[in-house]
Amino acid sequence: MTLTPFSNTSCTVAFEGEIRLDVTDASKAKVPPVAFNYAYSWTDPNAAGLTLPPNQVGQTGTANLVQNLQDGTYQVRVTNGVTGCFMDATAAILKNATPVFTQLVTATDQSFARPMENWS
Repeated sequence: MTLTPFSNTSCTVAFEGEIRLDVTDASKAKVPPVAFNYAYSWTDPNAAGLTLPPNQVGQTGTANLVQNLQDGTYQVRVTNGVTGCFMDATAAILKNATPVFTQLVTATDQSFARPMENWS
């Protein structure tokens, strides 16, 4: 299983964090062959008070995207709906702060000299 987190960049109450799930399963399908489906069960491993995504069943395991997540650590248990095998994984969504740009400059005084031919 691969979890790919995307940072939360929101400065408001709404959250923009995301986790993409991709599952590769080497299990042998039952006879006759059936397509695998997966159930996702979410937990907050640090008990940080996160609003968890809803548990999901019948997922494809390919590029499943869970959106609107706040920054924090999430744990998911992915269970194969055919074999009953499961795996746990965690992913951390970071809070990206608005960048502050500073510039290092050197001041240069302006001079308003008259051309030499006009000097008296």
